[in-house]
Amino acid sequence: MAFNEYSVYKPTALLHAESPVNGIGKWKVIEGMGYLNDSSSAQTSIFNLSKGKNVIRWEVNSDGCGSVFTDQVINYNNIKIPNAFSPNGDTYNETFVIEGIQEYPDAKFEVYNKFGKLIFKSSKYQNEWNGRADSGIVTEGTYFYILKLTEKESQTGYIQVKK
Repeated sequence: MAFNEYSVYKPTALLHAESPVNGIGKWKVIEGMGYLNDSSSAQTSIFNLSKGKNVIRWEVNSDGCGSVFTDQVINYNNIKIPNAFSPNGDTYNETFVIEGIQEYPDAKFEVYNKFGKLIFKSSKYQNEWNGRADSGIVTEGTYFYILKLTEKESQTGYIQVKK
C-alpha cells in the first residue's frame, strides 16, 4: 500500500493514479464521504467531500494475482488560513485574509504577540485585521492566533508579519 496526503479548502479534488497494464482499477471511498465522477478512471474527480479526513482508494485487481491499492488522503477544511501577510502600505496583502471566513459570520479571531499579550480581537471576523494593535502597527515577526469558528470548532496557528 502507498498513499498520498494533501489538504483542500473546497469540497472537490482531482484524483490521479496509474492506469493498470493488466486488470481493472476502481476508486472507492474508504473513510469520509464523496461522490466520484468516474470510479473506473485512473484520473477522475470527487465532489461533496465531508469536512475533515477523507480516504479514497484506487484498487487494481489483476486476474489471479490478487490486488494492489493506493490511498489518497484528502483533508477538507472549508477555510484556508495563510501563515503570513505584509501590511506595509504597498496595497498587496494589507489585511489578513482567511478564505471562506464569510461562511462563519460570528467567527471570533484573536492575535497574540510572542509574550502572550492579546494585540487584536474581533468577535465577528471578516478579514479586517491590518496588522495594527492598540499601540499602532505591529513589528515584523511571528504572532499567534486563535480562530473560533463555532462553539465546537476552533483552530490555532501562527502568522508571520512581514514588512
